[in-house]
Amino acid sequence: MNLVTLVHRYVCPHLLLLDEPTNHLDLDACVWLEEELKTYKRILVIISHSQDFMNGVCTNIIHLDKKKLKYYGVSQTLQLNSNYTSFHHSYLLG
Repeated sequence: MNLVTLVHRYVCPHLLLLDEPTNHLDLDACVWLEEELKTYKRILVIISHSQDFMNGVCTNIIHLDKKKLKYYGVSQTLQLNSNYTSFHHSYLLG
């Protein structure tokens, strides 16, 4: 059992901050981390350049821009969870 699994299963902080969590990981480790974070039921703050990783993990996004927060969550029309790609399209159109 590694450190991330221990934190996830036993400590379970209310807020988990991850800065570029996929840097220096091989593909298997990235897939494992994504699967672990999908089941994390608390707040994740992720800084990442990996759109695939963000799509796999993020369902609700709060975007900070010019001292204002905008929430992107469940699509009311489709009843589907958002992901990074849907946020990005909404942000570009909005």
